[in-house]
Amino acid sequence: MRIWLIFLITLSFPVLTSWSNSKQDSLISVFDTTENLQTKLTLIDSLYENYDIQGDQEKALYYARIRSQLKDSLFNLNLTESSKRINQESGITEITEKISNSYHTIEQAKKKQSYLTNLIQKYKFLSVCFLLVIIFALYKLVINWHKKSKINEQKKEILAKYNSLESAFKKVHDQLEKLNARKPLEYKSHKSEIPDWVVKLSKKELEVLSYLSIGMTDKEISQKMSISLSTVRTYCRRIYGKLLVKNRSEAANFAQKYNLV
Repeated sequence: MRIWLIFLITLSFPVLTSWSNSKQDSLISVFDTTENLQTKLTLIDSLYENYDIQGDQEKALYYARIRSQLKDSLFNLNLTESSKRINQESGITEITEKISNSYHTIEQAKKKQSYLTNLIQKYKFLSVCFLLVIIFALYKLVINWHKKSKINEQKKEILAKYNSLESAFKKVHDQLEKLNARKPLEYKSHKSEIPDWVVKLSKKELEVLSYLSIGMTDKEISQKMSISLSTVRTYCRRIYGKLLVKNRSEAANFAQKYNLV
């Protein structure tokens, strides 16, 4: 009887071994495809027990190490979840989110502040440029006003000088008119007083001599008579030659002495 039992066990051992290997392959396939740590840990326990029962210590040790790593991972996962749950229950998560939002708000405020600072710097630069333009424009206005003031003053001086010349010209003209009116009589009455060597002066020369007698310069005579400066000097030389004098002062004295003007 015992012999038959041993014989049956011997015959069934390959079948059991084949069935056990098939089961282990199935467990390994499920282990490779699943993502749940708890399921993987259960499968690893089954593989470890099967190999331990079969006496395959090498594979049993291999799966024991894997089981240890899974337990550590599961422990860390549970610890993380527990920590999250505790944080949520105690309000730490909400506080952390608020702090994170606060940091985000602060970062946005810093960016906005930086943008505003840059914008202010640009506006400052533009304001300085605008102020410089205004200062330059005011400077040009002041310079132009100063130039206009000088021009107006020069105009007034020229006008005053012109009025004085006009007045002198009118006075000389009146004197010439009077001289022309009484010239025949005076010529007869004073004819003996004028030296014989004096050559009679022309009308233009008499006009120049009258201007010389009141102290006008060559340039003023040129402007008054609307003739060139060289022409005035030519008239002066003729007058000096006809009256036998050396300069304008002697000519003026000669004209006053003999009532030529």
